[in-house]
Amino acid sequence: MAAAAVWALNNWESMDDYIQTIKPDSADRPFYRAILAVHQNQFPKAMQQIAKARDLLDPELTSLAGESYSRSYNTMVWAQMLSEPEEIVNYKQHADQPDRQAGMRKTWMKRLQGCQPDVEVWQRILQVRALVLSPEDDPVMWIKFANLCRKSDRMFLAEKTINSLLFPDRRNIKNILQSYYLATHYDASWYKAWHTWALANFEVVGFLVENEQYNKISDVPDNDLTAHIVSAVNGFFRSISLRNENALQGTLRLLTLWFKYGAHEDVSYAMSNGFTDVEVDTWLEVIPQIIACIQTPSNNIRRTINNLLTEVGKHHPQALVYAFIVASKPSSAVWKTAALHIVDRMRDHSPFIVEQALLVSHELVRVAIFWHKLWHEGLEEALCLYFTDHNLMGMIAFLESLHDMLEGPKTVREISFTQVFGRDLHEAREAC
Repeated sequence: MAAAAVWALNNWESMDDYIQTIKPDSADRPFYRAILAVHQNQFPKAMQQIAKARDLLDPELTSLAGESYSRSYNTMVWAQMLSEPEEIVNYKQHADQPDRQAGMRKTWMKRLQGCQPDVEVWQRILQVRALVLSPEDDPVMWIKFANLCRKSDRMFLAEKTINSLLFPDRRNIKNILQSYYLATHYDASWYKAWHTWALANFEVVGFLVENEQYNKISDVPDNDLTAHIVSAVNGFFRSISLRNENALQGTLRLLTLWFKYGAHEDVSYAMSNGFTDVEVDTWLEVIPQIIACIQTPSNNIRRTINNLLTEVGKHHPQALVYAFIVASKPSSAVWKTAALHIVDRMRDHSPFIVEQALLVSHELVRVAIFWHKLWHEGLEEALCLYFTDHNLMGMIAFLESLHDMLEGPKTVREISFTQVFGRDLHEAREAC
């Protein structure tokens, strides 16, 4: 097994060491020696080892063949595999005759299809052929193997096999995207065509960013990358407009591109145009994600977010109003300003809803946070302003809001607080 493992890993330098540990009377030992010799182009030695392996395999095959076909099948596969290194030697020796090599590959494919649909059997045979054939040289053979792995529930091996066909130097991105684009051209109302084309561009963007030449990419991508981003944005918008229901995954991918590359003018322009092509209801499911980016440093993204949320607020004020009233509470000046800006614009068309939401928010805070806690935290902040910042007027202005609150106690706890501390706090205010 160790020899098979290093062979699968193409660790040819260590393979001979592991072959030494195999029993001398096992057919595996000359077989692996033959494989190593073929790799090293030592053809006479390879033929010698193949003949030796056949001699050792013959008694086992003879005895098992007399019992049953199923028991002897794996041994027969081994016998077949011994003929393939011989053919590989012949294949290598006729490198100047591509027609002859093509005929041999055709024979190998027919032979493989005649084998039982067993993953282990196919894997061993393909591993031998990998001495001269890469997945790129004969993709059909490897695709069939990946499909067999899938049907046999060997998903990891299926994925690994497919990935071997998708190395960067084996991708023809331009032709693939062109084929997807033609699908959208011939049927412009087909949701799947637009979604697949957008998704392909989205994957290309991820591939290019991971690629070495884009490792140092900034917030402003280069022209090649921008073209794929814009294509993905346009494709997602088009697919969402054709099938607005169950479009959450496409919408989330759209947000990913927007928040990551929206600082670029072309991407920002594509987003702004796309908003007019889809229904406003599309964004209701992703309101939290949009609000989370409201304080982004990019002016383009921030402006587009404000425009989108304003439009959503016109149609569904109840979906936004409370979220933005809560968002206006944090200490971050940028966040608070952005949230209040949206609330003010909502007040123009839905003043009643805004006032009701403000009232509910205020009362919820009032119920949740008692005056004892507010004054305790407020006095700590006032002390910090006075002793640390030496800001007397700032301290007085900060305490004024707390004093104003004492003028209207309503709950039982507020009345109790006023009865206990109201007189002292009033005298303190007068002293200031």
